[in-house]
Amino acid sequence: MNPRASLFVLALYFFQLCIAKRSKLASQASTYTNPILDGVGADPWVVHHGDSYYMTYTTHDNITILRSNTLTDWHDAETKLAFSPPPDTEYSYSLWAPELHFFDELDRWYIIFTADVDPDHPSPMQDMLCDFTCPAINHRMFVLESTGSDPWMSNYTFKSQLDTFDQFAIDGTAIPYLLVLARQVHILAGYAMHHPHDQPMDCVFSNIRTPDYLPTRSALGKDSYGRTVNDRLSSNEGPQQLTNPHTGQQFLIYSAARSDNRNYCLGQLELTGQDPMNPASWTKFTRGCIFQENPAAQVYGVGHASFTTSPDDKENWIIYHGMHDFEQGWDARSIRTQHFTWNKDGSPRFPKPAVGPFAFPSGQDGASGDGSGSTGPRETGRRERLGSTGLQKGLSLLDDILSKKVEWLYSKIRAGV
Repeated sequence: MNPRASLFVLALYFFQLCIAKRSKLASQASTYTNPILDGVGADPWVVHHGDSYYMTYTTHDNITILRSNTLTDWHDAETKLAFSPPPDTEYSYSLWAPELHFFDELDRWYIIFTADVDPDHPSPMQDMLCDFTCPAINHRMFVLESTGSDPWMSNYTFKSQLDTFDQFAIDGTAIPYLLVLARQVHILAGYAMHHPHDQPMDCVFSNIRTPDYLPTRSALGKDSYGRTVNDRLSSNEGPQQLTNPHTGQQFLIYSAARSDNRNYCLGQLELTGQDPMNPASWTKFTRGCIFQENPAAQVYGVGHASFTTSPDDKENWIIYHGMHDFEQGWDARSIRTQHFTWNKDGSPRFPKPAVGPFAFPSGQDGASGDGSGSTGPRETGRRERLGSTGLQKGLSLLDDILSKKVEWLYSKIRAGV
């Protein structure tokens, strides 16, 4: 072959190879994998405020707020200690499931959390096998208040204990709406009856006039929630409001079964009546869990979810905890996120929980989405976990190398070498 032609073919091959490599790196720069936070993590709550995302989750001995500019990478997020409980109080131990809420009329942020007066936890095996007389029934709900309207710059002080009728109560959340009646509603996981040991745990509604005042209560009992065969293992907890932005439909997404085993999953209620305090106003999805384990991806025990939007507000995202090695129980949980869409009937359409990689949320680092809700799980090809900044630097370096090599080959061809 003519030497000049050979060099031209070599240059063309090298150019195509570099372009393919650059395309692969560019794809990697806009994907992420689960988990999104290193180490053990459970009960995640994420709120999108301004240009940042704020996360709280169960740390057991304090309440820490994380701040990140991206939804899908919290490995190096900023951290802020919001609250460390003093000893010998009603809330000194086992701080669980904190949630950060903004009350517009008060211009303040409030952190609702669960805590215990003493470390009354049995071993996992004892707790799994014992009956309702087991310990760990002294958890109650408490509230912190910010000193200002900025969630990051504010300090947080103890406000009060929520009145949960002196019964076991965990996983409280505030619904700053229920639009039908324009009132605040507080939902928690607890017991509907006065004696907490005689039935499984349910979700309980209370009116809420201020973050520290709960005057009335209404429980959604057994008839409204599904049970497994073993009532002891069939708690309903972690309730969260979810609003369809297109139709305005209101859903209550809750966690079912036990949070320390592979069967943990999400169930669904829809508000179909006028009064959210009336159990008859809620219609239960009766065809099983709406979000559950995916053995094919080795993801188990998924639940205790919260919901947010992409940076450009075009997409809906679920943040949840799940397990890889479910035999490790609670210590196997880690925090994950995935994009979800909506069914034709207006109900949420959650993907199968998986590791990914997945495409970035719309509006994050140049990613785009139409917000139509028709894109599915948006899973992409396999990649290593690399930061987008490092990948962008790699692309720039590859561009420089490519340009220099092409210029060198072109000069050789022109010289007739």
